Amino acid sequence: MRFDKIFFVIVLQTVCTAIAVILHYTFLVVFFLMLAEGIMITYLVLSPFRKRRIVVPLIIAAYGTLF
Repeated sequence: MRFDKIFFVIVLQTVCTAIAVILHYTFLVVFFLMLAEGIMITYLVLSPFRKRRIVVPLIIAAYGTLF
């Protein structure tokens, strides 16, 4: 019976840690995407006549910097 309780506690700690990691990653991705959107808006306001695609590199950078 003691082994079952220890196993249950270990499983709960593992699940809790996994959920915390997923939540932290999600929040960081959201904040980096907001930063990328701010950079894109600044770029479009400061240089409106340039036709350079900046959206795709910013989104890749937002997801890629967290790995």
